[in-house]
Amino acid sequence: MTTTLPSLAKETLALRTLFNGTFFQSMPVSEDVYGAINAFFLERTGLQEAADALTENVLTIAYAKNYNPIDILKEFDKAAVDSDLKKILLALFNSGRFSTSKLGYGKGQQTNKWVDRNIIA
Repeated sequence: MTTTLPSLAKETLALRTLFNGTFFQSMPVSEDVYGAINAFFLERTGLQEAADALTENVLTIAYAKNYNPIDILKEFDKAAVDSDLKKILLALFNSGRFSTSKLGYGKGQQTNKWVDRNIIA
């Protein structure tokens, strides 16, 4: 297939080299705080990748909003059920977003049974 678009390999490499590290911002977080939050999420999710991602996001929000990460962890500990923890996480993640880009809550929609049947088939 022929195209008139430029090759991505050269362009991507040049852009990566140009912007690599531009938006990196270090956060002063102790190993104990990181370990405590990561262990909490690892216990709740059972996946190291998910625990790392959630830990990074919570610490980034805490740093940006000048919150104490341990206080946030204490609020997470109050959530006895995973659905409560999801609500707290959504509230935390949405705290810095505009109303047009907020993360939503799942809401089941009733669809016509014939439409469901056609989609599944």
